[in-house]
Amino acid sequence: SGIIFVANAALSIAASSGDMSAVSEILALLHESDVDINTESIKYVIQALGNIGDCEAILALLICLRGQSFANDILKERYSVDILESIPTNSTPVIEEEIYSTAITACLRHDELGMADQILLSMKKNGLTLNQRSLKG
Repeated sequence: SGIIFVANAALSIAASSGDMSAVSEILALLHESDVDINTESIKYVIQALGNIGDCEAILALLICLRGQSFANDILKERYSVDILESIPTNSTPVIEEEIYSTAITACLRHDELGMADQILLSMKKNGLTLNQRSLKG
């Protein structure tokens, strides 16, 4: 839909500066409009968290995408971001390789090797492998 296209453009801008307040507002507007986030949206949320160096929240977001509400609570507490209300309720989304690679890259930029390793393990558990082309920047 056109709404998600515009929202993702706004998320992209918020992500580049790590503006989690704007990210929270955009996700809330999407929820109010009954529009689910997509892979691109998730990547921008991860990039925003990466730009402020909160790799723990990135890991929480990935756990949250698996439907774990405790991880969602971490994001709600820190940034008023409710991922579980933003994804389709009838299914757990497939976490694509590009989401994992965005998360790993963000953690590596902040020398968070332990977090990057945890994300890589999670990725392998879900049957995905990382290739060199996946890691950007």
